[in-house]
Amino acid sequence: MIHAPASARRAHGSTRVHGSTRVVGAALTALLLGAALSISSPQVASAAPGSFTVDDPIDAVDANTGDGICSTVMGTCTVRAAVQEANARGGSSEVTFSSSADNSTLSLSGPGGAEVGDLEIASGVTVRLIGNVPARGRATSVSAMSLGDRHVHVLAGGRLELQTVSLVGGATSGDGGAILNEGQVLITNTAQHSGSYVALANNSAAGVGGAVANLPGAQFTISDVANGGSGSRIDVTSNVATGDGGAIHNAGGSVDLQGSTLNSSHDIYVDSNSTSGNGGGITNTSGGSVLLGCRSYVRFSSAVLGGGVYNENGQLTMAGGGLHGDSATHGGALYNADDGQVTVTDDASCQNSTTIGSSWATGDGGAMATRGSVDIETGGRLGVTDGAMAISDASVGGGVWVGSGSLDVAGLLSISGTSSSLGGGGLAVTGGVVTTSSDGQILVSDARSGGNGGGVAVSGGTLAASVLIRSNNAVDSGGGMYVTNAAGVTLENSAILENSANQGGGLANVNATVDAVNTTIAANSSSGPGGGVYVDGGTTTLRLVSVIANSPDGVWSNSSPRLQRVLMAINSGQNCTGVTPTTGDFNVFDDASCSPTGNDLTDTTRYSDVGNRLDGDVRDGATTSYDPTLGNPAIDWVTDTGCGDPEDDQLGAPRPTDGDGLAHCDAGAIEAADSGAVRSISGTLFDEVTQQPLQGACVFTSQPGGDGDGVMAMTGTDGSYTSNVSDGVYLMAFFVPLAGGDGCEDSGIDPSYQPEWYSNVPVEFRDDDSDSDDGDVVFPDLTEVTLVEVDGANVTGIDACLGAGPGAGLDAPCGPQVPTVPEEAVDLSPAAPPSPGETRAEGAAIRAASARPSALAFTGVALVALWWGLAALAAGIGLVGTTRRRRCERATAAVAANDPGAASFR
Repeated sequence: MIHAPASARRAHGSTRVHGSTRVVGAALTALLLGAALSISSPQVASAAPGSFTVDDPIDAVDANTGDGICSTVMGTCTVRAAVQEANARGGSSEVTFSSSADNSTLSLSGPGGAEVGDLEIASGVTVRLIGNVPARGRATSVSAMSLGDRHVHVLAGGRLELQTVSLVGGATSGDGGAILNEGQVLITNTAQHSGSYVALANNSAAGVGGAVANLPGAQFTISDVANGGSGSRIDVTSNVATGDGGAIHNAGGSVDLQGSTLNSSHDIYVDSNSTSGNGGGITNTSGGSVLLGCRSYVRFSSAVLGGGVYNENGQLTMAGGGLHGDSATHGGALYNADDGQVTVTDDASCQNSTTIGSSWATGDGGAMATRGSVDIETGGRLGVTDGAMAISDASVGGGVWVGSGSLDVAGLLSISGTSSSLGGGGLAVTGGVVTTSSDGQILVSDARSGGNGGGVAVSGGTLAASVLIRSNNAVDSGGGMYVTNAAGVTLENSAILENSANQGGGLANVNATVDAVNTTIAANSSSGPGGGVYVDGGTTTLRLVSVIANSPDGVWSNSSPRLQRVLMAINSGQNCTGVTPTTGDFNVFDDASCSPTGNDLTDTTRYSDVGNRLDGDVRDGATTSYDPTLGNPAIDWVTDTGCGDPEDDQLGAPRPTDGDGLAHCDAGAIEAADSGAVRSISGTLFDEVTQQPLQGACVFTSQPGGDGDGVMAMTGTDGSYTSNVSDGVYLMAFFVPLAGGDGCEDSGIDPSYQPEWYSNVPVEFRDDDSDSDDGDVVFPDLTEVTLVEVDGANVTGIDACLGAGPGAGLDAPCGPQVPTVPEEAVDLSPAAPPSPGETRAEGAAIRAASARPSALAFTGVALVALWWGLAALAAGIGLVGTTRRRRCERATAAVAANDPGAASFR
């Protein structure tokens, strides 16, 4: 061992620690020890002041510190000698490495000054260590395996910069296995660098900070600025601490991790670190701040609390980075303790969402557990997913657990694919306050609970939010949401769709308070009671809510929920089961099971129109609501003074918007779009053989060029029908349903009557064995059908005859005569000019009579083919007519593309 003269040694008051346990990865050990190192010939390393080149990999002191020359007694330049000269010089110095020193070591151990133990960067001194990249994925390394101490102590006012230099194998019984920082530390790479740059690896601390201990006022920064090659990464990996902070412990300083915003593959990974305490990757305490910036990730780390990050009395900002694959007892990826503040913000330059994925906890919060405050700012997006590993799990709160404090969402919180063994597969709230503000939304989908609340479980505190809860499952109660223990929940502009459970497929309230307004509860199911809503005690109020297509019922209760301005339809079985709800406040039902009274719809003759005249299907994964369409009794049903709060509907459209001169609101969550004044098309259908009125026949009316909506009507005992429409141009079809079916929508087609388009053009069905779509409607030549125009008045006399066989049936009156076009029918097709002496009406009639007959008998052909075929035609023809443009709804399917911000429902 070579020592400088005692007069040249400087004491810095540092405590040197011997005998610390070191954790060294096998791969790095092989790399560091596998090559034989040779010492260059003795020579003086001459260099310009402030610039030193290390050419000797061993550890030796400078022979004459302060002479501006990095030279040991052997005439070589070592890392230690270069740092000694930089400290003596002051200001800034660059230390580069020759290829012969790419595997340098620190080994001079013992207490006392810069000549032994860790290297010290003095106050007022900046040292830049600039390494080489001998091969892709490798960098110059400095090993402290034989030192028994950390690599560097940066004193207050000092600054260390590492550029493609790895610090490996440091160990201390104190804090900071590689770096103890009281000043500034910057880790970066060259602009041309590509591949993996391992900056801090296999370091250990018996105290806190397996790699870095950042003290009050200190600044620690990792910045991936590379823009060359196919991508780059800077890694802090495989570090261990007995205390908190497996990789980094920040106590009152600042830690900034920022990947490149210019290239989507230049990342920072705090990877595979661990601790016996809290914060497997990073701990932030004592008023410190941590930034996980663009493409900066804490991954595959473990701890007791916060497998990735533990934040207590500190500020954690997440802006385009994330946590993945971490594990802990509580807060698998992130534990935000009392007085901790977490902010998810929008970094427009990053174009990358903040994500937490594939993490798990044996206790609460598979991804995140919080007792402090969490703010997702406007434009901020946090996606919590199971990711590729599909192991996001917890006893309570598979995605997020809120125990106290607050969670406020002004941007987007998306939770998908998480699970819990007890409750709240996606989100569990046992205390605190959860809110959404402005345009904020919480989305929970495809989550599962082994107990209650497949999507959301609220057992304490309050939740007042706009939520979309979709396709979740609970073994017990509340497939979508479970509320209990006197908790309070207010839902507004929300949707609970396609969830399932043993009871309360959509929403279950057990002795709590639930108020839902502007909310759609649809397509949920349960094996027991309460397909849509299950009420067992407590107080439940549904106001301007649509409860649609749930199974086995809409609402089950053993108490008396309050229904106010509710639209309830097509629920399997019946709408209400159990104790009669409180009704009478402008509710619209399609059966009498909810005991409608007062201002409710009580006219049983209009019940069929409630379910039949709805647009939308939430099962398509895009829409989150059902719109009442023309003729639905829910439109303009609320006739008291004004609409009341809220002023907008579920999708943000103002109430009222009908535009037919009635300033009344609609029942349910959705205000119908402007449909103009209500007109009607009416007529009579006859049997061709008997020439008597045909009862129970069906008339389908739709707008070519519209959005696919159609109106289905059935003839009465006198063969007459009425289709309520708005002004426009309409395509019409007539058919007879099979006897014993469920009417015009769900029955097959009676084969003894030939379905026909208006003007006696037969409806044909494809019957080609080579076509997988047997039974599809074959659309007619539009020049052969008559379109009916409605313009400012009702249209009457649109009659028809239906008979057996291809070509059977004529426009009324029945008989063998050539059919004529009714005066009310206007043929808008681009027909060829009439032959000499032929009128346009006669030409249309002749074309209709000569239409190609159908080659297919209609026995067993499902009516749904005709219904949806006509709707598809109406959506795709693009002829003249009024087009109703649906209000846009932002979809939730984008979570699956790892971008929760693309997914939304308002």
